[in-house]
Amino acid sequence: MKDLKNIALFIDYENVGGHREKLDISIVINKLKEKGRIIIKKAYADWSNFRNDKKQMLNNSIELIEMPRHNNRKNSADIKLVVDALEIAITKHYIDTIVVLSGDSDFTPLISKLREYNKYVIAIGRDKNSTSRLLPGYCDEVFYYANLAGEAETTEEELRPAHELLIKTLQHLNDDGIETRGSAVKQQMIQFDSEFNEENYGFKQFKKFLQNAKERGIIELKQIENQKDLLVVIKEEAEKRVENNEPPTKPEKVYKPTNGNPKPKHKALNLLPSLFWAMKTSDPSMTKPVYINDISKTLRRYVQDFKLENYGLNRQQTFKNLLEIIQEKEYIELQYEEVANKHYIKCTQKFLVEGKKFEKPADYELALLERAFKIRKINYDLSAMLLGQPILRESLVWLEAQQLPVKELYEAFIEPIKELKTPIHARYTFLTLLQTNGLLPEEEWGRVDIMHDYGLNLSNFKTLDLDDYYDFYVRIIRDVSEELDYDFDLLMIAFETANPILNEDKV
Repeated sequence: MKDLKNIALFIDYENVGGHREKLDISIVINKLKEKGRIIIKKAYADWSNFRNDKKQMLNNSIELIEMPRHNNRKNSADIKLVVDALEIAITKHYIDTIVVLSGDSDFTPLISKLREYNKYVIAIGRDKNSTSRLLPGYCDEVFYYANLAGEAETTEEELRPAHELLIKTLQHLNDDGIETRGSAVKQQMIQFDSEFNEENYGFKQFKKFLQNAKERGIIELKQIENQKDLLVVIKEEAEKRVENNEPPTKPEKVYKPTNGNPKPKHKALNLLPSLFWAMKTSDPSMTKPVYINDISKTLRRYVQDFKLENYGLNRQQTFKNLLEIIQEKEYIELQYEEVANKHYIKCTQKFLVEGKKFEKPADYELALLERAFKIRKINYDLSAMLLGQPILRESLVWLEAQQLPVKELYEAFIEPIKELKTPIHARYTFLTLLQTNGLLPEEEWGRVDIMHDYGLNLSNFKTLDLDDYYDFYVRIIRDVSEELDYDFDLLMIAFETANPILNEDKV
């Protein structure tokens, strides 16, 4: 218990929470519990933008610090986090470790000051690409959430610096006459490079990292009698390879056929039928690249209890590794979009031909239907807007006011809607009319409460025609397409199909 730290955790949720892959905060909490007691847990954000994430934060006993965004208050959440962290460092002397969950370089002055107060500082970024390269130089340790969650992969080239750091550490410890136990090696490696952590390279334990280095001929390991720790001994040839700038040797994977049988088919190919139908669900035309995460989610619909281990992968590997094996067999092509920082897969002609032999899953049609419903939900009915436009105008004239609350205007608007017995969604139509007619400031979009006494300025009111609405919805649908990763052209077809008034206008 002596080595356990007293930890204060500060979460810049605006930085790490706004991603397609949802942040599972329990993974971070469990990792920190290995190091000590988490006494303080605070998360800073405008929580109206992260309503769906609040439950998991509260389930992990994290205090939510509400920092609403205003035009004249930028970075208020960051500033509040800095003030609270410094206050803890100065007043709570029993807190010896402060963790900042953020990849923002703006926190480097804070981290530097915290270390001046003799605090051990750990930074946790979302992943290596989105985390500032300045942070490791300021911190005592750096972790990446993607590695903790098993979302990232490590190539041989990326692993090489870790092996070189291991050799440098062992040379240093031997020079100082320190007994090279595994625990001492790890501590010194972190001292040399705060970014080092075995989990950042795909290993759940430091022992696994050492065993990997042993397989590559870098070190030898000796078990200490009656102890869990290991003695680590560097190999002379490994030191020479580093001096000559040669990479560590790669362990060979040799297949041993039984009774002269050919090399067995990789288990990954057992996934082909389900993968084919998952891709067809995401893109029925099978011609466009599909986002990997979309495929992963759809696959779990067709494969009960989907586990990578069932397809010949180990726990350190990822779904992308599985797809790489299938790519080697020329069934798919993996593509990387640098701007979006996302991986996509595309079906090859070989896969299209073989896919005709795969039996259609029983719930394929249902999966397609559900996808169509998702697309339909983000369509907008222009007919409803054009019907609501004169009703809104008449409501405004009837009220004869320059400043009025939203509630009062809505009550005036909804009465004639009821009388018409139209199937339109009155509340949805009303809010959209406020937006399109310039009655609702842009920063209030999506957050207005009809029952609130928020004042509207009628002098901003303007009457729109069909073209104005069409342009407005095209912009909205393009935003939805980018945000939800849906095909824009497909959404536009669905939108125009749902709005026959457009077709009438063309005729």
